[in-house]
Amino acid sequence: ATHITPLIINQGFSKVVIHIGTNDINRGYAATVLEANITTIVNTLLAAGWSSSNIYICNIYGMALFSSTEEVQRLAYNSWLATFCSTNGCNLVDDNINMTDFSTNPDTMLAIYNGGDGAHPNALGFAKIASNIYNSI
Repeated sequence: ATHITPLIINQGFSKVVIHIGTNDINRGYAATVLEANITTIVNTLLAAGWSSSNIYICNIYGMALFSSTEEVQRLAYNSWLATFCSTNGCNLVDDNINMTDFSTNPDTMLAIYNGGDGAHPNALGFAKIASNIYNSI
């Protein structure tokens, strides 16, 4: 949260998009750690006078690189985040619904967006994430 003031608050931005958690889960952090981080970030922004309606938070889409334990954490975080955004007036950017292959394998990214490693999107995938954010704003 110490980086928020110089990187966001002091820059005069009117909106912020938060896209965190993938690497944390892949490194073994529990969803509760991500939840605490999001809570701290949002509370810092609110204390600085930001409106929650100008805070956009992306959830995490399915990735082949996650173990079954990590997938459980991803799903727990996404569920918590939906409730958090609704309760606190923040905007949920639902990359999960738009990027995850629910018809074939709900633990993976749609093949059309896969950059080849199962974790990073290709150009079309990054464009889809950008579109998700744009459409939320």
